[in-house]
Order: sequence, then structure tokens, then C-alpha cells
Amino acid sequence: MILRANDLSLINGVQYLRLYKELSRQGWLKKEPYEFDSESPQILSAVFENMKIAKGIDHREIAHTLGWTPQTLTEITGVRAMESRTNVRALIAKRTEA
Repeated sequence: MILRANDLSLINGVQYLRLYKELSRQGWLKKEPYEFDSESPQILSAVFENMKIAKGIDHREIAHTLGWTPQTLTEITGVRAMESRTNVRALIAKRTEA
């Protein structure tokens, strides 16, 4: 953000240097101050389940179409094969209420 602010001339050179020095002093240039808990994707699970129910397309076919192994697809999306945790209709109803 500091670099982008400098690129957009929102801060000057002195502010840029001071902010980077502060990040370095805090040790944040090497490691973020707080790591967020990872979340599992909910929409992707619903999409995969809906594709399986509506179109008969399963996890392996999606992976094959992308040129990936099923394991790679799981690693990237967090969605496992044959996973039925999400009720697609309930998720769609919840989104339309909002």
C-alpha cells in the first residue's frame, strides 16, 4: 500500500521512507503482523455440488477439463470430490434474501 500510495503521489518521498522504516522496525517487512484464519470456500462447494446434481459433472471431470489432477483441483479450490456439505438450495435462498 505504501508503494502504491507513493506511485499515485498520495504521499511524498519523506513519508514513503518514514513508513517503510516503521514497517522494518516492526519486523513487518519479513512477516505480516497477523495471519488470518483460513476459510473454506462456500460458494465453490455449492457450484461443484450444483454441477454434479444438475449436469452430472463431477469433480474428476472438472479437473480433467482444466488439465489438472483431482488432487490439484482440491488443493486450489479446497473442494473435495464427492463432498456434499452445502445445501445448494438453502445457499441460493439465503443469497436472494440478502
